This record gives sequence, C-alpha cells and structure tokens, in this order.
Amino acid sequence: MEKERLYQTIDAAKDALKALRDVVAWVEECTDLTERSRRIDAVAKRFEVAFEYGWKALQAAARWKGEEVYGPRDAIQAAHAHGWLADADQWAGFLEARNSGVHDYFGLGSEEYFAVARDFLPQAEAVISAIKIQTPP
Repeated sequence: MEKERLYQTIDAAKDALKALRDVVAWVEECTDLTERSRRIDAVAKRFEVAFEYGWKALQAAARWKGEEVYGPRDAIQAAHAHGWLADADQWAGFLEARNSGVHDYFGLGSEEYFAVARDFLPQAEAVISAIKIQTPP
C-alpha cells in the first residue's frame, strides 16, 4: 500500500509541476504589466500546490524507506539524507517563500515570488526524478 501511495503522490507532484511550468510560461510571454500581475497570482497558487505535492512525495518516499516524516522540514531533511536533493537550505527557502505567500501577504513581492516559483521548478523536477529512480518498480 505504501508503494502504491508513493507512486500516486509522485504522479500528483509531476502533474502539479507541469501545471506550474505551464503557468510560468504564460506569465513570461505577457508584456502588459497589469495582466502580468494577474497571471503571477495564478503562479502563486500553482507554486503552493506544487510545493505541497513535492514535500508530500518526499514524505511518502521516506516512509516507504521506513522513516517517520511528519512535516515539510522533516521531509526535506530526509530527502537530503537520501541524496534525493543536494541543497536542503534551498528547499527550506522554498518552504519559507511558500509559507510567506500563504500566511504573510507582506513578505515577498509578486515578482520575487514569481522568481522563487520559477527557480523551484527544475529543483523539484530533479527531486521527483531522483525518487522515482531510487525506488524499485
């Protein structure tokens, strides 16, 4: 059951990352500042969802390996320990940005938040691929 849940979570993370990639491209093609601002709002939500699925995939993979992981910080540390992600501090920064966007609307500006979401994409895709590679079929 844990293995099935792991693969379902990985698939959900991949879908969320694809949606984030699509909306990032949608923002990057926009030249109107007002419209760009509206589109960045969509990026913010997609980033939050992708981050949530990303850490839950890390959690599921660590649990499949027999570890207890309770939250995103634990999941980041476990993933780092397993070699699935190289820079735990960078992921802690992604978590901080996500928390700032969800809970503190005075934290990052929209362009800064957009940059974080854009930077998150290749890192998250690499981590999800690393988990897939390291788990038996």
